[in-house]
Amino acid sequence: MQTDPSTYTPRFTAKHSELTLRGLRHSIHTWGDPAAPPLFLLHGWVDTGMSFQFMADHLANRWRVIAPDWRGFGDSAWDPNGYWFPDYLADLEALLAEYSPGVPVPVVGHSMGGNVACLYAGIRPGRISHLVSLDSAGIKDNHADEAPARYARWLGQLRDPASFSPLADQAAAMALILKLAPDLEPAKADFLALQWTRPGADNQLHLPHDPRHKHVNPVLYRRDESRACWRQITAPTLLVLAREGQTYKQWEDGLRDDMTGCIRHLRVEKLACGHMMHLERAEDLAEILNGFLTQ
Repeated sequence: MQTDPSTYTPRFTAKHSELTLRGLRHSIHTWGDPAAPPLFLLHGWVDTGMSFQFMADHLANRWRVIAPDWRGFGDSAWDPNGYWFPDYLADLEALLAEYSPGVPVPVVGHSMGGNVACLYAGIRPGRISHLVSLDSAGIKDNHADEAPARYARWLGQLRDPASFSPLADQAAAMALILKLAPDLEPAKADFLALQWTRPGADNQLHLPHDPRHKHVNPVLYRRDESRACWRQITAPTLLVLAREGQTYKQWEDGLRDDMTGCIRHLRVEKLACGHMMHLERAEDLAEILNGFLTQ
Protein backbone atom coordinates (compact mmCIF):
# COMPACT_ATOMS: atom_id res chain seq x y z
CA MET A 1 0.00 0.00 0.00
CA GLN A 2 1.50 3.33 -1.06
CA THR A 3 1.62 5.80 1.82
CA ASP A 4 3.92 8.55 0.58
CA PRO A 5 2.21 10.68 -2.11
CA SER A 6 5.58 12.02 -3.25
CA THR A 7 6.68 8.57 -4.45
CA TYR A 8 5.16 6.01 -6.77
CA THR A 9 5.26 2.26 -6.09
CA PRO A 10 4.00 -0.09 -8.83
CA ARG A 11 1.21 -2.43 -7.83
CA PHE A 12 2.66 -5.00 -10.20
CA THR A 13 6.37 -5.08 -10.94
CA ALA A 14 7.39 -5.58 -14.55
CA LYS A 15 9.46 -8.56 -15.58
CA HIS A 16 11.92 -7.94 -18.39
CA SER A 17 13.11 -10.44 -20.97
CA GLU A 18 14.72 -10.48 -24.39
CA LEU A 19 13.27 -12.17 -27.44
CA THR A 20 14.72 -12.41 -30.94
CA LEU A 21 12.08 -11.51 -33.48
CA ARG A 22 13.02 -11.82 -37.14
CA GLY A 23 16.71 -11.70 -36.31
CA LEU A 24 16.56 -8.61 -34.09
CA ARG A 25 16.72 -8.55 -30.30
CA HIS A 26 13.55 -7.15 -28.71
CA SER A 27 12.98 -6.15 -25.10
CA ILE A 28 9.68 -7.46 -23.69
CA HIS A 29 8.01 -6.19 -20.52
CA THR A 30 5.36 -8.32 -18.82
CA TRP A 31 3.13 -7.98 -15.77
CA GLY A 32 0.83 -10.47 -14.05
CA ASP A 33 0.43 -14.22 -13.87
CA PRO A 34 1.98 -16.05 -16.88
CA ALA A 35 -1.04 -18.38 -16.81
CA ALA A 36 -3.52 -15.50 -17.20
CA PRO A 37 -4.99 -14.59 -20.62
CA PRO A 38 -2.52 -12.50 -22.64
CA LEU A 39 -3.16 -8.84 -23.42
CA PHE A 40 -0.75 -7.11 -25.81
CA LEU A 41 -0.03 -3.39 -25.43
CA LEU A 42 1.82 -1.63 -28.27
CA HIS A 43 3.50 1.71 -27.61
CA GLY A 44 3.75 4.74 -29.86
CA TRP A 45 6.58 6.67 -31.49
CA VAL A 46 9.50 7.62 -29.18
CA ASP A 47 7.98 5.67 -26.29
CA THR A 48 8.61 2.32 -24.63
CA GLY A 49 6.59 -0.61 -23.40
CA MET A 50 7.37 0.44 -19.82
CA SER A 51 5.08 3.45 -20.25
CA PHE A 52 2.19 1.01 -19.79
CA GLN A 53 3.24 0.43 -16.17
CA PHE A 54 0.41 2.63 -14.87
CA MET A 55 -2.19 0.74 -16.92
CA ALA A 56 -0.69 -2.59 -15.88
CA ASP A 57 -1.32 -1.59 -12.26
CA HIS A 58 -5.04 -1.95 -13.03
CA LEU A 59 -4.91 -4.76 -15.61
CA ALA A 60 -2.41 -7.32 -14.34
CA ASN A 61 -4.78 -8.75 -11.74
CA ARG A 62 -6.80 -10.18 -14.65
CA TRP A 63 -4.42 -10.34 -17.63
CA ARG A 64 -0.88 -11.24 -18.47
CA VAL A 65 0.10 -7.86 -19.85
CA ILE A 66 2.75 -8.06 -22.59
CA ALA A 67 4.36 -4.85 -23.89
CA PRO A 68 7.32 -4.99 -26.28
CA ASP A 69 9.73 -2.22 -27.15
CA TRP A 70 9.46 -1.81 -30.92
CA ARG A 71 12.69 -2.21 -32.88
CA GLY A 72 14.95 0.77 -32.34
CA PHE A 73 13.01 1.99 -29.29
CA GLY A 74 13.71 1.53 -25.58
CA ASP A 75 15.97 -1.44 -24.94
CA SER A 76 15.34 -3.22 -28.25
CA ALA A 77 18.14 -3.44 -30.78
CA TRP A 78 18.60 -0.81 -33.49
CA ASP A 79 18.14 -1.88 -37.08
CA PRO A 80 21.22 -0.92 -39.15
CA ASN A 81 19.07 -0.83 -42.28
CA GLY A 82 16.68 1.80 -40.94
CA TYR A 83 12.96 1.53 -40.25
CA TRP A 84 10.08 0.64 -42.55
CA PHE A 85 6.51 0.51 -41.35
CA PRO A 86 5.73 -3.03 -42.65
CA ASP A 87 8.48 -4.32 -40.33
CA TYR A 88 6.25 -3.49 -37.34
CA LEU A 89 3.51 -5.69 -38.81
CA ALA A 90 5.93 -8.57 -39.24
CA ASP A 91 7.40 -8.05 -35.76
CA LEU A 92 3.90 -8.12 -34.26
CA GLU A 93 3.10 -11.33 -36.10
CA ALA A 94 6.30 -12.94 -34.76
CA LEU A 95 5.50 -11.72 -31.24
CA LEU A 96 1.99 -13.20 -31.31
CA ALA A 97 3.32 -16.47 -32.67
CA GLU A 98 5.71 -16.65 -29.72
CA TYR A 99 3.19 -15.94 -26.96
CA SER A 100 -0.11 -17.17 -28.41
CA PRO A 101 0.43 -19.46 -31.42
CA GLY A 102 -2.80 -20.04 -33.30
CA VAL A 103 -5.06 -18.45 -30.64
CA PRO A 104 -6.71 -15.05 -31.27
CA VAL A 105 -5.69 -12.40 -28.74
CA PRO A 106 -6.69 -8.86 -27.70
CA VAL A 107 -4.33 -6.15 -28.92
CA VAL A 108 -4.22 -2.54 -27.73
CA GLY A 109 -2.11 0.07 -29.51
CA HIS A 110 -1.40 3.70 -28.67
CA SER A 111 -0.66 6.23 -31.43
CA MET A 112 1.80 4.56 -33.85
CA GLY A 113 1.07 1.26 -32.09
CA GLY A 114 -2.61 1.81 -32.79
CA ASN A 115 -1.91 2.27 -36.47
CA VAL A 116 0.07 -0.97 -36.50
CA ALA A 117 -2.68 -2.83 -34.62
CA CYS A 118 -5.48 -1.61 -36.89
CA LEU A 119 -3.64 -2.56 -40.08
CA TYR A 120 -2.65 -5.95 -38.70
CA ALA A 121 -6.22 -6.68 -37.57
CA GLY A 122 -7.35 -6.32 -41.18
CA ILE A 123 -4.42 -8.23 -42.65
CA ARG A 124 -4.70 -11.11 -40.16
CA PRO A 125 -8.30 -10.89 -38.88
CA GLY A 126 -8.19 -14.41 -37.46
CA ARG A 127 -5.38 -13.50 -35.03
CA ILE A 128 -7.17 -10.67 -33.21
CA SER A 129 -10.01 -11.29 -30.77
CA HIS A 130 -10.45 -7.64 -29.71
CA LEU A 131 -8.84 -4.52 -31.15
CA VAL A 132 -8.30 -1.26 -29.28
CA SER A 133 -6.77 1.89 -30.74
CA LEU A 134 -5.80 4.63 -28.29
CA ASP A 135 -6.05 8.06 -29.92
CA SER A 136 -4.98 6.71 -33.29
CA ALA A 137 -6.97 6.59 -36.53
CA GLY A 138 -4.41 6.58 -39.31
CA ILE A 139 -2.59 9.64 -40.56
CA LYS A 140 -3.21 12.32 -43.16
CA ASP A 141 -3.20 11.15 -46.76
CA ASN A 142 -0.23 12.09 -48.97
CA HIS A 143 -0.56 13.31 -52.54
CA ALA A 144 1.67 11.90 -55.26
CA ASP A 145 3.03 15.39 -55.98
CA GLU A 146 4.78 15.28 -52.59
CA ALA A 147 7.04 12.42 -53.68
CA PRO A 148 10.01 14.35 -55.19
CA ALA A 149 10.48 16.57 -52.13
CA ARG A 150 9.96 13.64 -49.78
CA TYR A 151 12.63 11.53 -51.47
CA ALA A 152 15.01 14.50 -51.54
CA ARG A 153 14.52 15.12 -47.85
CA TRP A 154 15.11 11.43 -47.08
CA LEU A 155 18.34 11.40 -49.07
CA GLY A 156 19.51 14.49 -47.21
CA GLN A 157 18.84 12.85 -43.86
CA LEU A 158 20.90 9.83 -44.86
CA ARG A 159 23.80 12.19 -45.44
CA ASP A 160 23.22 14.23 -42.27
CA PRO A 161 21.61 11.89 -39.69
CA ALA A 162 19.16 13.20 -37.12
CA SER A 163 19.78 13.16 -33.38
CA PHE A 164 17.91 13.48 -30.10
CA SER A 165 18.95 16.27 -27.77
CA PRO A 166 20.37 15.10 -24.42
CA LEU A 167 18.73 16.00 -21.13
CA ALA A 168 20.77 17.59 -18.37
CA ASP A 169 19.37 15.57 -15.47
CA GLN A 170 16.36 13.78 -13.96
CA ALA A 171 14.52 17.06 -13.47
CA ALA A 172 14.85 17.85 -17.18
CA ALA A 173 13.53 14.40 -18.04
CA MET A 174 10.55 14.94 -15.75
CA ALA A 175 9.90 18.32 -17.34
CA LEU A 176 9.82 16.70 -20.79
CA ILE A 177 7.34 14.06 -19.62
CA LEU A 178 5.09 16.60 -17.93
CA LYS A 179 5.12 18.71 -21.07
CA LEU A 180 3.74 15.73 -22.99
CA ALA A 181 1.41 14.61 -20.18
CA PRO A 182 0.72 17.67 -18.02
CA ASP A 183 -1.89 15.92 -15.84
CA LEU A 184 0.45 13.11 -14.84
CA GLU A 185 1.28 12.99 -11.13
CA PRO A 186 4.85 14.19 -10.47
CA ALA A 187 5.72 10.96 -8.63
CA LYS A 188 4.78 8.95 -11.72
CA ALA A 189 6.71 11.34 -13.95
CA ASP A 190 9.74 10.76 -11.74
CA PHE A 191 9.33 6.98 -12.15
CA LEU A 192 8.86 7.30 -15.90
CA ALA A 193 11.91 9.53 -16.31
CA LEU A 194 14.05 6.55 -15.30
CA GLN A 195 12.35 4.38 -17.93
CA TRP A 196 12.67 6.95 -20.70
CA THR A 197 16.36 7.83 -20.31
CA ARG A 198 19.80 6.25 -20.08
CA PRO A 199 22.94 7.88 -18.59
CA GLY A 200 25.66 8.74 -21.09
CA ALA A 201 29.43 9.17 -20.86
CA ASP A 202 28.87 12.94 -21.06
CA ASN A 203 27.08 12.89 -17.67
CA GLN A 204 23.80 13.70 -19.38
CA LEU A 205 20.68 11.61 -19.92
CA HIS A 206 19.77 10.31 -23.37
CA LEU A 207 16.58 8.95 -24.89
CA PRO A 208 17.16 5.24 -25.63
CA HIS A 209 15.88 5.42 -29.19
CA ASP A 210 17.57 5.26 -32.57
CA PRO A 211 17.56 8.85 -33.91
CA ARG A 212 16.90 7.47 -37.39
CA HIS A 213 13.27 7.15 -36.34
CA LYS A 214 13.20 10.91 -36.93
CA HIS A 215 14.01 10.42 -40.60
CA VAL A 216 11.10 11.01 -42.94
CA ASN A 217 9.59 7.94 -44.59
CA PRO A 218 10.23 8.25 -48.33
CA VAL A 219 7.22 6.03 -49.08
CA LEU A 220 4.09 8.18 -49.11
CA TYR A 221 1.19 7.23 -46.86
CA ARG A 222 -1.87 6.19 -48.86
CA ARG A 223 -4.96 6.26 -46.70
CA ASP A 224 -6.90 4.21 -49.25
CA GLU A 225 -4.57 1.31 -48.49
CA SER A 226 -5.32 1.64 -44.78
CA ARG A 227 -9.06 1.78 -45.49
CA ALA A 228 -8.78 -1.43 -47.50
CA CYS A 229 -7.17 -3.15 -44.49
CA TRP A 230 -9.68 -1.69 -42.02
CA ARG A 231 -12.59 -3.07 -44.05
CA GLN A 232 -11.27 -6.59 -43.40
CA ILE A 233 -11.32 -6.20 -39.60
CA THR A 234 -13.72 -8.69 -38.01
CA ALA A 235 -12.84 -8.23 -34.33
CA PRO A 236 -14.88 -5.98 -32.03
CA THR A 237 -13.01 -2.67 -32.21
CA LEU A 238 -12.73 0.16 -29.70
CA LEU A 239 -11.35 3.59 -30.51
CA VAL A 240 -10.58 5.74 -27.46
CA LEU A 241 -10.16 9.41 -28.31
CA ALA A 242 -8.44 12.09 -26.23
CA ARG A 243 -10.73 15.13 -26.22
CA GLU A 244 -7.72 17.46 -26.04
CA GLY A 245 -5.80 15.67 -28.82
CA GLN A 246 -5.44 16.27 -32.53
CA THR A 247 -7.21 13.04 -33.50
CA TYR A 248 -10.39 14.20 -31.76
CA LYS A 249 -10.41 17.42 -33.80
CA GLN A 250 -10.02 15.38 -36.96
CA TRP A 251 -12.81 13.08 -35.76
CA GLU A 252 -15.18 16.01 -35.45
CA ASP A 253 -14.08 17.33 -38.86
CA GLY A 254 -15.00 14.21 -40.81
CA LEU A 255 -12.82 11.37 -39.56
CA ARG A 256 -15.90 9.87 -37.90
CA ASP A 257 -17.53 8.98 -41.22
CA ASP A 258 -14.23 7.69 -42.59
CA MET A 259 -13.65 5.22 -39.75
CA THR A 260 -17.23 4.10 -39.19
CA GLY A 261 -17.56 3.52 -42.91
CA CYS A 262 -14.64 1.06 -42.86
CA ILE A 263 -14.72 -0.74 -39.50
CA ARG A 264 -17.89 -2.72 -39.01
CA HIS A 265 -17.89 -3.30 -35.25
CA LEU A 266 -16.53 0.05 -34.07
CA ARG A 267 -17.25 1.51 -30.66
CA VAL A 268 -15.94 4.93 -29.66
CA GLU A 269 -15.12 6.25 -26.18
CA LYS A 270 -13.80 9.71 -25.29
CA LEU A 271 -11.60 10.73 -22.38
CA ALA A 272 -10.93 14.23 -21.12
CA CYS A 273 -7.14 14.24 -21.52
CA GLY A 274 -4.33 14.78 -23.98
CA HIS A 275 -2.74 12.35 -26.42
CA MET A 276 -0.73 10.50 -23.73
CA MET A 277 -3.87 9.01 -22.22
CA HIS A 278 -2.08 5.85 -21.09
CA LEU A 279 -0.11 8.08 -18.72
CA GLU A 280 -2.65 10.67 -17.64
CA ARG A 281 -5.77 8.50 -17.39
CA ALA A 282 -4.37 5.01 -16.87
CA GLU A 283 -6.95 3.85 -14.30
CA ASP A 284 -9.95 5.13 -16.27
CA LEU A 285 -8.55 3.65 -19.45
CA ALA A 286 -7.97 0.27 -17.80
CA GLU A 287 -11.57 0.25 -16.60
CA ILE A 288 -12.79 0.94 -20.14
CA LEU A 289 -10.56 -1.81 -21.51
CA ASN A 290 -11.66 -4.38 -18.95
CA GLY A 291 -15.29 -3.66 -19.76
CA PHE A 292 -14.74 -3.91 -23.50
CA LEU A 293 -12.47 -6.96 -23.48
CA THR A 294 -14.73 -9.03 -21.24
CA GLN A 295 -17.96 -8.47 -23.16
